[in-house]
Amino acid sequence: MLGCPGEQAAADLNTSQISTWSGQRPSLPDSLPCIGQIDGFQNLIGAFGHSHYGLMMAPKTGRLVADLVAGLTPNIDMSPYRVTRY
Repeated sequence: MLGCPGEQAAADLNTSQISTWSGQRPSLPDSLPCIGQIDGFQNLIGAFGHSHYGLMMAPKTGRLVADLVAGLTPNIDMSPYRVTRY
């Protein structure tokens, strides 16, 4: 009898030659995300480049983007996150 449900579902799967692969996550040189208005595109706000921290940074990024969309001044200095810093 096969041990786990996965083995039962794929009983004919040949696992004698298994290889693994690990891709690199893209990140920006300063490890900070880009958050803000995209030049040349009216009403487009970018929020990208969170590297490995996207899930943890999502709540704050969402709040910052919401403030920018609403025309409010965010409660932090946004200059380190400007999209045009590169």
